[in-house]
Amino acid sequence: VTSSTRANYVGFRLAFGNIPNASWMSDDGYVSDSRIEMLANAQKIKELTKSFNTKLVFRNDETKNLAFINYANGVSPVVEIKDTIDVYHPEISPDGKRVVFCTKPEGVSGKSNLYVRDLNSEGSNLVKLDFESAAIPRWKIKGSDTLIVFVSDAGNNKDETEWKKQATYQVKFSNGEFGKPEKIFDGTFNGGVTKNLAVSGARLLRANVNGKNEIWYNGEQACNVSLLDSTKKTLFLDFASKTGKEFSGKTYRVHEQILIADSTGKLVQMIPAPKGFSFDHSEWVNENLAIATLTNANGAHEKIVLINTQDSSITELVQGEELMHPNLWIRENFENTKLDLDSLGQYAVEGSDGTQKLYAYKMELFWKNLNQVNVIGLGSSRMDRGLNAEMFPEWKMLNMGAPFIDINYELYFANNYVLTHSDSIKVILFSLDIDGWRGKVNLMDYIYSNAPGYAYDKSNQFWKEEVPKELVKAAESNYFVDITMKNSYSDRGTILQNVAAKGWDCAPVEVFYDSSFSSAEKYYMNEYFNRFFEFVDKAAKKNIYVIGVIFPMSPQYKQTGSFGFYGLQRSVAKKKIAMLDSMAKLNSHFILMDENKMGDHDYSNEMAWDMSHLSANGAKRFTARLDSLLKTLKW
Repeated sequence: VTSSTRANYVGFRLAFGNIPNASWMSDDGYVSDSRIEMLANAQKIKELTKSFNTKLVFRNDETKNLAFINYANGVSPVVEIKDTIDVYHPEISPDGKRVVFCTKPEGVSGKSNLYVRDLNSEGSNLVKLDFESAAIPRWKIKGSDTLIVFVSDAGNNKDETEWKKQATYQVKFSNGEFGKPEKIFDGTFNGGVTKNLAVSGARLLRANVNGKNEIWYNGEQACNVSLLDSTKKTLFLDFASKTGKEFSGKTYRVHEQILIADSTGKLVQMIPAPKGFSFDHSEWVNENLAIATLTNANGAHEKIVLINTQDSSITELVQGEELMHPNLWIRENFENTKLDLDSLGQYAVEGSDGTQKLYAYKMELFWKNLNQVNVIGLGSSRMDRGLNAEMFPEWKMLNMGAPFIDINYELYFANNYVLTHSDSIKVILFSLDIDGWRGKVNLMDYIYSNAPGYAYDKSNQFWKEEVPKELVKAAESNYFVDITMKNSYSDRGTILQNVAAKGWDCAPVEVFYDSSFSSAEKYYMNEYFNRFFEFVDKAAKKNIYVIGVIFPMSPQYKQTGSFGFYGLQRSVAKKKIAMLDSMAKLNSHFILMDENKMGDHDYSNEMAWDMSHLSANGAKRFTARLDSLLKTLKW
């Protein structure tokens, strides 16, 4: 129990001794007859892997479910994806977002199905490969393609004639869909495939070297074969064979040693299991680490361990009744080791809310599109919903709008990110939400305060001299920005969901604050106007147009004393808009696009999402008018 359970009327009775037929309840109310215990916390994982960005996935054989741990979550709870599909040989995708698995284990013949799903508690977006039989999948990056290599049968390879009747395939996986499988080898190379080398295990250690099939390890029995692309070393287990005993100089029992062979099949290293245990399900993690299960004297797969192949040390990660087929994913190490990979591109962290995650994704889009964006939109949810960046691809637009963004954020991002990297940018759309330009409320801190990526950008002068080539990949690998979030937006930042028209009058018009600004609020509002005009001058010196946009709001505000949702007396708003209009006449690089017109606009109910935002239809009208305006500008 936790300390928060304490209350005067709550009491507890403590009983000692074993509990027969015990069961455990998870925090979501799911009752299980098995318990999985964490033996290494996130900090320990960081020490071992050099990154918090680490995930472990495995099969809980008691429940038949796929289980995983995201060590970046601090507390690192074990999550099970509850399903009726049998799970064997799970492997996490290169970006850490998905997991592939099959329905037959190594050494067992028969039809196997292959699936990919999101690595989250729901196991969402499950897709099945339409193929007769597919087993023991492994992700592979080839050029710009993400592939899955698999075999047509998981059975043993002892009989060469029968083995060659099966085959090894690869299939492209992109945008949540499989391509068409392509055969790459006769025979099942279930241990891995890399350039000029493929390996197969259970029962023999077979290899294909430069197109020629060979049998390694003197034809003795081997299993759990795993090939590492970077070193072409093969890791495997044996059955206390003569070759292994001669290499180690001592006797040992079945699976009591992890064996490592070089690219020619020569045995180069052995690592013993802890006393009283044997290994199973061994797999490479990277050049220095391997993962495996430990089986006790009764044959139960009791623990998952991480093996350091440099010093043969073994660290226990997880303990349970029957844990199988572990796979450990670590965010890819980049070549530039001087970069702080726990900060670079990490614009969302544990505890980040939806808006912070959304802006983390939009930061990813900013860096991805850095050298090709001509028109960029900055602002709050009004910009987020109001600009359709896909409508006119010739303008190469990017919508960076997000809910709860205020003038402080807009100016910070515009000055430090946009103007610093403005080689391709011709136009900046700036959402003029002047009803919210009040007080010292600084929502910029809300976006930037926790995630280390923003502070890291600042400490490196926003990468003014050179943007690290690793930055986009680092931002992409932030798994706190989930697939569902990304699927809600286009690659140009246009919202794709929840933009159906509800009408300006979907609810009584609301004024969130007093429409009258206090003296202090007026002071800050005037300061924001001055800072905005300073920014416009900076942009003009770079020959960049700034289009200040006042988005339409409900015409019902004409019946109130307020300009908009956040207040501002209508009489004051008219004066401020007149000031903006005067600025536009003085500076040819500033254009005021007042689509609200104090409520006398022509955006109908079908174009309104609510009293302050446009719907998808409204975004089309606004973007069409923007297109007409852009055509008049001289670049």
